[in-house]
Amino acid sequence: MSSYLAIAKELVPNFKLVNEPQLFETVRDQLTIEDTGPWLLILNDADDIDLLVGNQPTKSGEFKIINHIPFVAHGQVLITTRESCLVGKGSLVLPQNGIRVTEMSPDDGLALCERCLPSDLFSETSEARWRDFLELLGGLPLAIVQATSYMREEQLPVEGFISLYQDIELHSELFKTAASSVEEQEKTVLITWEISYKKIAGSMNTGSKSHPAMLLDLLGFLDAQSSTSLRRLSEGQYVFKDSSGPTPIDGLEGFYEQQHNPVDMLKLIYDSKLKKKPSQEIQIAIGPLRNFSMVTSRACWVHPVVHSWIYRRLTIAEQHKYVSWLVDELLKEIAMADVGDQENWDEFVLGVTVRKLVHDELMPFRHALAVKRHAFSDLMKKYIRENHLPVHKFAQLLFQVGRMTASAGKVDKAIQYLQEAITAMKEDANGGDQTLIAEWKLHLAKVRSCRVSPSEATAEARACTTGRQCSSLQATLWLADCLRKEGKFQESLELFHNITEAFSIDKTSSFTRDKETFAAAVGKVYVLAEIGDSESKSEARRIIDDNIAPFLQSVNLYHVLRVLLYPKILLCRIEIADSYYDQTRALKNLMGHEDQYFSEMSLLTGGNPSSWRAQIDDLRKSRKWSLIEVVARKYTSRQFSLKYLVNKRYSLFWKDRTAGQLEAFNSEVDDWCNIYNRLGRAYFELQRFQKAEETHWTAIGMWLSLYPTAITSVGFESNLSNLDRALERQGAIADRKRRALDHCFTHILAPRRLNQVIANMSASR
Repeated sequence: MSSYLAIAKELVPNFKLVNEPQLFETVRDQLTIEDTGPWLLILNDADDIDLLVGNQPTKSGEFKIINHIPFVAHGQVLITTRESCLVGKGSLVLPQNGIRVTEMSPDDGLALCERCLPSDLFSETSEARWRDFLELLGGLPLAIVQATSYMREEQLPVEGFISLYQDIELHSELFKTAASSVEEQEKTVLITWEISYKKIAGSMNTGSKSHPAMLLDLLGFLDAQSSTSLRRLSEGQYVFKDSSGPTPIDGLEGFYEQQHNPVDMLKLIYDSKLKKKPSQEIQIAIGPLRNFSMVTSRACWVHPVVHSWIYRRLTIAEQHKYVSWLVDELLKEIAMADVGDQENWDEFVLGVTVRKLVHDELMPFRHALAVKRHAFSDLMKKYIRENHLPVHKFAQLLFQVGRMTASAGKVDKAIQYLQEAITAMKEDANGGDQTLIAEWKLHLAKVRSCRVSPSEATAEARACTTGRQCSSLQATLWLADCLRKEGKFQESLELFHNITEAFSIDKTSSFTRDKETFAAAVGKVYVLAEIGDSESKSEARRIIDDNIAPFLQSVNLYHVLRVLLYPKILLCRIEIADSYYDQTRALKNLMGHEDQYFSEMSLLTGGNPSSWRAQIDDLRKSRKWSLIEVVARKYTSRQFSLKYLVNKRYSLFWKDRTAGQLEAFNSEVDDWCNIYNRLGRAYFELQRFQKAEETHWTAIGMWLSLYPTAITSVGFESNLSNLDRALERQGAIADRKRRALDHCFTHILAPRRLNQVIANMSASR
């Protein structure tokens, strides 16, 4: 009304206000007159649809702004609103005239920051750091203006603001003061959202809040990303974006689906806690959130400043309720990954201390990390303690987060989470689950073994076998395995033997029921192979041939034991063979398994060099040089001839550059060359220096003729070093070769020279 009065005084000299209807009618009539000239009427913050266009059906005598806006050719109306449903509503705003305002681009945001700050305060920070600042605020113009206003008043550099921002409790201070551009309305970004929230909620009473408001509350506890570029990553790429070196899904990150949106998690809560009728779909419930721009899309991503504001405004009791709901659903989702034929076999049998993350775990892992921060905040722990509330489910979630963090290769962080989970379970108001505590201590000991010496790992394993709750079969297995790794073979063998004696392994059908028995049988075979005398080898052969191998052959071809364990057992069987004939038969069994699992041999280079290289690398870690020699010679016999490979590379280079075939070919060649390098090293350790030299020359020849750009790789450099050592050990007879080798690779085949030679050769062909 005050704005219309100002317009009326501008349009009508000596305007006298009589009543409200006369005021609005005067402005409407004056703007209708063409002589008034072109005009633009701005209706700012028009979020009250009833005031703007009225209720449906129209009430008698109801005041509506739309009745006092003239629609004429010489005038235009601009409406800013969070009510997106206004677009297409009646004839006020046509659908094609609706413009959704999104976050600012980095360049526009940077320009806005420069306008809002003194030049010295702006210029002292790099552009890259300013872009981090803009990403932190999600590109929201009002948030940017308020943040820079705070920085200007406090003479605070951007680093200082980011530091304060990361303390989530300070957000209300950072965005409390209105920026100069909006001081007249005394609006801040937080006040704006609070007004919208109250309209959505209907009632601020927790028990009578609207479903949309409760869904918005829940979003404050889930993962929310500020950068749209991060959302474009797959789930695997996002989880491991900050990992260096190999990951549990190394090379497969891009094959996973796009990230699960927050709405996927919301739907679980909505269906279990809020939904009243089957027909009430969640998209209807989140409609008001989209209309008021509280979420950016149907996927329910929220801006980062909104995200922190959501849960800070809730009471601690409300926070506890929402976190409890989320924990219940997350535990169901995480538990799904442990169901099926492969359940926990890797933990008992494969000898790994941490489990690999599987696809079903990646989505809950990301959200569980966010929920964990709230479930174990100091304020939440105090509330739980003062009200004597159970915490065992929170502890279970923290344990799962720790387990999955270990699977992601972040061992130190995982140890911290697991220790906190055990402490939380012990402090549970209803008494902690002692069985679970014992299991968690065992898992913690296994994870910690990655960071301690074998003797320290054994000591922790012994601690897990003492006491009523801790003395479990799994703990005994772990102790036996630690003793094996420490080299205490007799004590380890005794523990494995006790388990297999108590639980017969004569029938393979019992293995699926008694996993620990099977694990003990496998462990016993490994120890007997390490002892290595004829009697021990004979006993190991009997266990493999009569029990372990028949069982593994009976399981599904793609079962985790068949894929990962069986090759290790077959390699062990080659190692403990009692004759050349027995070893040949064992080698045949290994190759038969490989041919069965990889039903078609590679059409590029022959065999399966990627898998074989991994197996040989494992043997190299154990320094089993004799076994590497036997197996690597058998593997390399499957490689296609060099003449065939040269022609194949030439064909791929000119015909299939865009099909990815050349890249796959190069990768396989690199695997073959590294297998030859390992074989040459084995010959060296076995004092067969001339054979080592020949094998390393073979690797060099393959690299140079088939994958020349790899001469800068670590594998190529390692091969050169091993060749030099083999030549050195041959004495004076090889000195001339060593000098020729040094001259060749220093002065002739340097990378840039080599590339030119290859280009000239290709042109001449």
